Amino acid sequence: MPPRPRRFAASRAYVENLLAAFAYHELSFDRETAEYFHPGRSARALMDGAVVAQFGQIAEDVKAERKLRQDVFLAELDVEQLHARGLRTSKVRAARKVSGGGAGFFVRVLGRY
Repeated sequence: MPPRPRRFAASRAYVENLLAAFAYHELSFDRETAEYFHPGRSARALMDGAVVAQFGQIAEDVKAERKLRQDVFLAELDVEQLHARGLRTSKVRAARKVSGGGAGFFVRVLGRY
């Protein structure tokens, strides 16, 4: 099993690749995530200062409460924020190859659709 920081880095790479399709000037990250995320293995993504996603490993107490045996990584995307931004104009960019390290990675979409 790979070390946990590598799996967090993989989840961040997944989110960065997904967000690369949207129009923004600056993409930044901070650690102010919801309580159900692990405090040292999660982050929020901000486009031009607006929160568009939070992602990372779920907290140990949530994992135990749900009787999960594996580490679980989750990404929440604010679809309304992303839709309002629109997609980038055509720009070719190679996707990064990401190794998930065998951990489960799930994406949860927020907003009305």
